[in-house]
Parts: sequence; structure tokens; C-alpha cells
Amino acid sequence: MAEKKWFKFVSRYGAGALIFAGGAFLSHAGANVFSMILFFVLAILEAAVVYSETKSVVDLRLLLSLGWPGGIGLSVLKLTEWGQPFSIASWISFGAFYFGFLLAYDLVAFLMKRRKSEVSSKSVSESRTRTFLSIFIVAGLSLVGLLLEAIRFDFVFPIFAVDTPHAYTEFHLSGVHYFVVSAATVSGMSVYFCLKHGPTKKEIAILSAVNALSVLVPVLLLSKLHLAMFFVFPVIVFLLLQRRWKPGRVLAVLIGIVVGVAALFVVMVFLRQYPEGYLQEIFRFKDQRVPVGLQYPYVYVTNNFENFNLLTLSGDPLALGRRQFYFVICLTGLKFYPPVNMEFAIPSHVTVTELNTLTILYDAYADFGITGTAVFGILSGAFGAFLTDRVRRAPRISGVMIYMELAVYFALSFFT
Repeated sequence: MAEKKWFKFVSRYGAGALIFAGGAFLSHAGANVFSMILFFVLAILEAAVVYSETKSVVDLRLLLSLGWPGGIGLSVLKLTEWGQPFSIASWISFGAFYFGFLLAYDLVAFLMKRRKSEVSSKSVSESRTRTFLSIFIVAGLSLVGLLLEAIRFDFVFPIFAVDTPHAYTEFHLSGVHYFVVSAATVSGMSVYFCLKHGPTKKEIAILSAVNALSVLVPVLLLSKLHLAMFFVFPVIVFLLLQRRWKPGRVLAVLIGIVVGVAALFVVMVFLRQYPEGYLQEIFRFKDQRVPVGLQYPYVYVTNNFENFNLLTLSGDPLALGRRQFYFVICLTGLKFYPPVNMEFAIPSHVTVTELNTLTILYDAYADFGITGTAVFGILSGAFGAFLTDRVRRAPRISGVMIYMELAVYFALSFFT
């Protein structure tokens, strides 16, 4: 029996590695369409294997498998003028992170199955009042932070800004904005409370009001990503905790969410007031006949890989941890004070100034090279398996909220 499991394990990852290597080779040879097909096949096969094991569409491995190889599959098409062949270092980093994640996840999951957990698989005791109040704390901090930013910028929210397509980027207070965007988690926390504690009619009314206020935050900021998260987070929490739904109904809900989020993106892009031809000029598609509505999601995914590739070609010295530690410098406001700001002033390499988003791997490579990407994948996979085990055995609001956010981050692993 053990030999059969090992054979299945080796054949699964051996086949995956061969498909990945084949896709990289075909891309290097210029057979972009066939390369894309192989990466899509890899994403679908791995996601299917994971689903057959867990029957969960929000499994972290499934989401990463769709987002990472799928993103690479789109990027190898090179439909833009700034797209260029990936370097060897890029390909090794892409594979090291992906397979490092999967292997570490499976190893830790295997070890945790072997040990007898001290935590019961049933629901653990959790304060109903504390859970309910935590929703108000998060929503309150977000709204107070938004008020502080509004005062600082004379209440000219990005949604009201005229001829300022990058108003959201400018509407920030250092440190405060981290709390402002946390409004996106309020919906997921509310669904958790409803599923775990069975709210009264009064509580439902209160939660509805709090969520209505919270959704105004990404709307006023014109933040497409956080508005999408506000609607995706509760679905993830529901699917994580509610296991009685049939696959057909789950699929219908997911399709509905995708269509709804896509519609929201269209509206938000329109409200950003981009000048006519502005997006086409930035995207630089080789075929300008492609509708901008299709150009936008393609660039949203693929440019991050292109920026990573520029980093591997730059020859920059390793930052040795400064990139991944930079969030602390931002949160504390130290980035405005010398000599700290000069020490952490590490440039990012981007194809176009406006397209400055990066993959989940960018900082790991900038700090420690290919080794950093492999270690990052291993640590991410190990933590993902540990968190999944804890959430399934004894779901608590803290663990579920972390899982909820990681699910989105891994699904959007092409985007930091």
C-alpha cells in the first residue's frame, strides 16, 4: 500500500515537472501557443487531482495551481510589445516556487495526519460576543482611517476626482491605509459569524449596516482589488465551512461571482476616468484590434511576470532581506526618514512606469535569488498545510480569516 502511494506521488510530480519543463522549452523555442496549452493542462490536471482528494474548490493548492501555471500560460503568449522571452533564472524560479510549495504542503499534511491531534475535530469553544465585536473593531478602524485620509485630502475621494486616473495611489496616509483597506474583510467575518453562531434578526440588521458602510470604502477609493475581495471573501468562508453543497451548485455560485466581479471591474475602470486611448497606449498590444476589455485582464496577469523577468536580467545585487522587510518600514513611517529610507530605497524593474505591480515572488528573488524563491515556496506550502489542518479540525475566526486572505493571495499569486 505504501509503495502504491509513493508511486502515485512520484508519478504525479514527475509528470508535472515534465509538463512544466516542456512548456518552458516550447516558449523558449517560440512555440507560444503550444507552450500556453501545456501550462493550462498542468493547471487543470493539478487542480483536478487536488479536488478529487479534498472535494474543496477553496483548497490552497487548487487555487495556487490555477493561478500560477495559468498565469504563466497567459504570459508566454507575448501579446504585447514589451513582452520578451523569460530568462533561465525566471523559469527556474517559477518552477522552484510552484513545486516547492506543493511538495512542502503534501509533506506537512502527511506528517500531521500521522500524529494524533490534541484538538478535537468538532467546533471549539469561541466567544460569541468577542467574535461579534471583532467585526465592529475592524470596520471601525477602517472607517476612522478613511476619515483621517479624507481630512488630509480635503474629502476629495478618488471617486469624485476629476481628470485624475491615479487618484487612488495619491489618496494614502502612511501606515493608516493598511487599516483602511481592511474593510474588505468585514464581509467574510460577517459570514463566519452567521455560520458559526446563528445570528438573531437584530444582529443581522446590525451586520447589514456595518457591511453597507464597509463596502463604501473600496467604492470611494475606486479600489478594484479590494472591492472584488469584499465580495469574494464571504464566498471563500462559506465554501470553507459549508460542506453540504453539491458541486453543481458550487460551480454556479463561482461562475456568478466571476461574472459579478468582472462587471464591477468594468464599472470601476470607467469611473477611473482614463483619457481616451490611455490604456491602449500603456498596454501596447501588438494587435490593436483586440478590445481593451480583453487587454486589461491579460495585462493585469502577465505584466507581473514580465517585471519579474526584468529583475532577473538586471544583475542587481541581492537585497538580503530588505525587500521583504520593507512593509515594516512603510507601516511605521520610517520610509520618510534618512538614513533608513536610503538604505531601503531598492528600485523595482518594470516594463512601463504605470504597470508597476509584481508577482508574489519578486521580493523573495530580489533578496535571495533563486534560493529565495524555492525557500519561499517551501515555507508557504508548509504553512498552508498547517493552517488548513487547524482550520478543518477546529475553525476559529482568526484562522479562518488568515485562510480566507491566503486563498485570494494564492489564487492571485501572479499579483502582489
